[in-house]
Amino acid sequence: MAVAKPVIGVIMYQTSNSKGQELVAQRMVKWFLRLGYEAYLITSIYHDGNEVVRRRAVETSLEGYVFQEKDVAIGLPTIRVDSYMAKWPPRRIMFKNFVDVLRRIGENFGMNSLITHSTLWNGPEDTAKYVMWRRMLTTFGLEGGNVFFGHMSHYQPPDPTRYDVVERTYRLAWNHMAFPEIFKAANLVLCVTPLEGEEMIRMGARPEQIYVFPGGALTMMRLPI
Repeated sequence: MAVAKPVIGVIMYQTSNSKGQELVAQRMVKWFLRLGYEAYLITSIYHDGNEVVRRRAVETSLEGYVFQEKDVAIGLPTIRVDSYMAKWPPRRIMFKNFVDVLRRIGENFGMNSLITHSTLWNGPEDTAKYVMWRRMLTTFGLEGGNVFFGHMSHYQPPDPTRYDVVERTYRLAWNHMAFPEIFKAANLVLCVTPLEGEEMIRMGARPEQIYVFPGGALTMMRLPI
């Protein structure tokens, strides 16, 4: 049986012209495209904290997202989903009804590979649920149910010198609750340094899941999707 060519969705909570995590996600899409893959950025309606797609446009869409072949903010194939700025945790954006929206994206774009970025938001957790559901479909004999899943945390330890006690305890709680769910579903856990890989293993990742690429998006051609 022929192996389907990857159709890749890179999932990040917003786009940006300057912020590191957002730029890595955008560069991933750019490099996948240069390598000849079909790739899309899946993100919110926000760019650097400002709406670039009107909320009403996604709220009233039948699919729960708006697709632009060349996004007005970043110039990449981009799927902007229904979303909102969270009051807590700080500096995060949440996706609405994302498991169902991701199901529709998967069906409409034939997406079979997903990479999530960052922590403290619902994108990675909901993607893990979606991936496990798709694998259950395969288990029950439905072809095409499986999907590749990679997660890149951009991990920052909850250091007491960096975060106040309220945010630090929230980060500890998220790590304790969300990481096991993500590790269970992930094919790969993407890390920039060996130390980050060791930290992921300490929190429950399996050693064989860890994929270290110090150059970040510059070594995407080696990513075994």
